[in-house]
Amino acid sequence: MKGEFAFRFGVAVMWTGDRAGLAEESRKAEKQGFDVIGFADHLGFPAPLPALALAAAATERVRVN
Repeated sequence: MKGEFAFRFGVAVMWTGDRAGLAEESRKAEKQGFDVIGFADHLGFPAPLPALALAAAATERVRVN
């Protein structure tokens, strides 16, 4: 195979805590070098879209998924 392959590392989150804690954990994941923060969509857990928006607003370069 030709070319370079860039690896991205992600963390999957199932968050049930408060907004401030999620923002801090998102910044912490970014600081540790993660490229992607993902939120699962499971029954019994909060909707992932608000958490994705909060993580995106709290960080500068990570992708949310």
